[in-house]
Amino acid sequence: METDRLMHLINGLDKTMNAEAVIAAIINDVRDFSGDAQQNDDMTIVVIKAL
Repeated sequence: METDRLMHLINGLDKTMNAEAVIAAIINDVRDFSGDAQQNDDMTIVVIKAL
């Protein structure tokens, strides 16, 4: 499934990370995955943490 990689990343993050750090981790993982491929669209990431 397309979301498996993202869910695996999120589940492996430290639960005390703030939203900005979670976004940075997601962006870094996307860049690692895509390598030198050109980005043809924008990325929008919204992080909502439950208290």
